[in-house]
Amino acid sequence: MDGQVSWWTDLEGLYAQVRSPDFEYDAECLAMLALTFLVGHESAHVYRRHAKALEFLRSRGEVRGEVEERTYRRFAETDADLIGTLWALDFQWLGFQGASEQVVPQLGYLRMSYAVTMLYALHDAHRKEIKAYSNGAYCHPVIRRQMFSMASHDWAQTNPENFPGWHEVELEGWNQCSSAIHQLNFSVFMGDFGKQPEGTSGYPVSALQYNVTEGRMWQRAYEAELVLYRAVRKVYLDQEDFLVPLIPPMADSERVDKSMVARAMAWDDSIPRTAMTMLKRHVQRRDSNRPR
Repeated sequence: MDGQVSWWTDLEGLYAQVRSPDFEYDAECLAMLALTFLVGHESAHVYRRHAKALEFLRSRGEVRGEVEERTYRRFAETDADLIGTLWALDFQWLGFQGASEQVVPQLGYLRMSYAVTMLYALHDAHRKEIKAYSNGAYCHPVIRRQMFSMASHDWAQTNPENFPGWHEVELEGWNQCSSAIHQLNFSVFMGDFGKQPEGTSGYPVSALQYNVTEGRMWQRAYEAELVLYRAVRKVYLDQEDFLVPLIPPMADSERVDKSMVARAMAWDDSIPRTAMTMLKRHVQRRDSNRPR
């Protein structure tokens, strides 16, 4: 307990060092928007009945063993990210409609992009390499952030009158947050917030600042995640005895073509292969039960 109290006291002391009245409102907005996205994500799990669906799929033999269960959970987290994106943007737009004074939507949307980037950047500061996420329930924070970008652009394109300038400010929010996180890493390594204990190793504060990785690897990781999502989602939705609310088309993911599946299957990552195995087994089982 003493350790927890000390941690919070130290955190408050650090905040007192860096707080600035000029930016307090911005900080409050970012915290509120990050919380909005989190609530949207968690609510999506309930809305889509992810936990109950897993129980049902286990009972039907659609999800077998620990590896396939992890693969399903990974689908569920991406599914919640996509729906959470849609709900968070809608919530922000509704807030603009009820504002008592003139608002600048572009600034608000920039803050949303910044807040989501910040959330993913600080989500996991320890596992550095993209391959370290091969067996977890979540994909790499950078890939999750790309999913947000893709879903939000589709939603903004569907409702351009509600989200003016989203494409530009979404990128600007990413850039500004990445720059701030980079400066934070630098300040931490320089000892601006305290001296690093001897015998310890320093790590980046952010999950976005890793060693230089070839861009093609990130693209392949993103494609592999799309293949996993689409494959497991097909199994999840294609159940006659278990009803789930459909995902709104504007919160959907990119389409997956045969060449993308081939690249994902050839990559050194078991996650998409497990997902495709689940899908193939499901299709064979479904087709065998159809009347001849």
